[in-house]
Amino acid sequence: MDGRKKYLTAKYGAHQMALIRKRLGVEMWLLDEMTKLYDNCQPGDQAELDLDELLDIDGTSHRRAYLQRLLGDASAAPRTQVDAFIEELLVQADTL
Repeated sequence: MDGRKKYLTAKYGAHQMALIRKRLGVEMWLLDEMTKLYDNCQPGDQAELDLDELLDIDGTSHRRAYLQRLLGDASAAPRTQVDAFIEELLVQADTL
């Protein structure tokens, strides 16, 4: 052997990479928006939202109810801001 380290890298097709980029974009948006919702809260007071868990729920109305229960404690944000976030998240989730 020549002493060089060899690394195995995965190659994805264009379609798979587009899906990965789309998912990453939604996750980054989610992180930014959750930070805004919980701007003035203590670190332990933030809700933890799992995008995969949300996507596993069938139907927009069930997803909305789940998010309203989960984010009901976002006391630092006005209810209108939380509702707007939920509606936009439902739109974003439908793209995945």
